Amino acid sequence: MVSIDRLTLSAHASLVLTDSGGVQEATTYLGTPCLTARPNTERLATITHGTNRLAPSRPADPVTAAREILAMGASCTPQRRPELWDG
Repeated sequence: MVSIDRLTLSAHASLVLTDSGGVQEATTYLGTPCLTARPNTERLATITHGTNRLAPSRPADPVTAAREILAMGASCTPQRRPELWDG
């Protein structure tokens, strides 16, 4: 479950790093870029929609991935929510 505080932080973040499926969904709804520290996800729509990336498994790679996402800025944030995601 995602708390109001976490939603507020996620809504105003430049990037969220998580291993939580619920947070992946929330950031997709909010349009906040997300980096998931896992080799896979059950929330494939977050990947195909472009708001979420899976972090590579080597220790330095999540940092590199985070820098890439931050460098892309708003261009990695879709302009609309996935169909049927009403929050």
